[in-house]
Amino acid sequence: MDAGVPPAPTRQEAVEAAAHAVRTAQFTDRDALMAARRLLRDAEKAHVRVVRDAERRLATARRGPRGAAVTAAEHRLADARAAHRGVEDVRPLLRGLDDLLHGDEAVLDMTPALSAGHDGVLVATSRRVLFLAPRRTVTRAYDDITAVTVRGRRLGTRLIVSTPPDNAVFSGLPPQRATDIANVVRERIAATHATQDR
Repeated sequence: MDAGVPPAPTRQEAVEAAAHAVRTAQFTDRDALMAARRLLRDAEKAHVRVVRDAERRLATARRGPRGAAVTAAEHRLADARAAHRGVEDVRPLLRGLDDLLHGDEAVLDMTPALSAGHDGVLVATSRRVLFLAPRRTVTRAYDDITAVTVRGRRLGTRLIVSTPPDNAVFSGLPPQRATDIANVVRERIAATHATQDR
């Protein structure tokens, strides 16, 4: 890659950066989702630069003899376009999240995750746990949740949210992020139950 074109973040890195913006915004009274959207726009711009660089490299390689350089440039361009689409897919999820939130509901934390094979965003709000993907939405209110567990390590970390009569399982989480989300959910469950006991 040229020295002037910095590497673009991966989809997971972009979502994690947006999640960090959400957590930071809670302490600075900024709109959390607006901060996350801004970071995703920046990630998309970075990907556009990487795609353009890959297109230039392919054009340069095609001027020479057909061979390994052209094939490598074609692969680099295909990878750059796929990564760009991955980050682009996150923005509609944040817009969809806006539509699902109630007026007084705040986003507390979020992270990329998988649910039943769907690639999306796992969100802990002030009222519930949400999973949002292009073709799947899962929601569990804190007063319905009986337990939250983190299973597995390294590559196979899962967050299991138990609600009668079934469990919601979210996988593909980095171990620390699974623990962070589980802790937020446990705190909200305790707060919800304490309010109900009064």
